[in-house]
Amino acid sequence: MYLIFGKFPIPLLERSRKGRGWFDIQTALPREELLPLPPPATFEAVFSVLMEVEGQPPPSEELLSFLKKMLVIDPAERASAHELLSHPWLTSTT
Repeated sequence: MYLIFGKFPIPLLERSRKGRGWFDIQTALPREELLPLPPPATFEAVFSVLMEVEGQPPPSEELLSFLKKMLVIDPAERASAHELLSHPWLTSTT
């Protein structure tokens, strides 16, 4: 997940009960002995592959923007439900 959305914020890991067990608090990366690092990927690449599997057209830029705002790792930085409800992807008529 961190390869797609970025590193976990260190304050979030420090607040987590299990953060120190799974992550190196200095680098905010998973401990390699527990989670081998897969090749890097982007959110767009992963989502496009999923859409191809389902036989759907590629995702729109508005949909990707909506999902990125919704799936931010740190709850303090994540868009609120109110903000997401006013996102153009949900409010557009086309």
